[in-house]
Amino acid sequence: MTRILIFLTLLTVVSLAQAQQVNDFSLTDAASGKEISLSSLANGRAVVLVFFDHNCPYGKYYLQRLQDLHNKFKDNGIDFLLVSSGRAATNPAAMAAFAQQQQLSIPYLADLTGQARSQLKATRVPEAFVLKPEKGMFTLVYRGAIDDNPQSAGDVNHAFLAEALVSLLNNKKPAVNQTRPAGCLIK
Repeated sequence: MTRILIFLTLLTVVSLAQAQQVNDFSLTDAASGKEISLSSLANGRAVVLVFFDHNCPYGKYYLQRLQDLHNKFKDNGIDFLLVSSGRAATNPAAMAAFAQQQQLSIPYLADLTGQARSQLKATRVPEAFVLKPEKGMFTLVYRGAIDDNPQSAGDVNHAFLAEALVSLLNNKKPAVNQTRPAGCLIK
């Protein structure tokens, strides 16, 4: 019994140590030119940052799914942001043209300095990060893949991002808090 208690205590300490706090940052929406700070979204239930590049084929596979997720969860206090970092972020005009052409309802932010990418250690596009605001701070509660089938929405078995968001709405921690994203490397 003592060993079980020690194991559970260690498990709790390790999981608490892994809860990453995310500092405030501000990025510019390529379409509107407005600056959006993370702190301006602190009154919601969660913020979903998806590192995205409209030049990456995986981004194109996921674009409609991301818009659908945004539409499904926006009335529940969950904000979605697409973040372009690396080479794609150096051309905000192309980002704005893409946003207008696709009629994006999600802000498409340029991370020109890589501040968001560095802080979250994003490596691929698309890669999702779910941040939960608590007492003026943001805690990372999920990172990784949007789901388990980039090429076919109809063949998805695990909708990791949606499952994490449903857990949060039910005041629970996501059962899966990290998955390996599939996609293009951020350059």
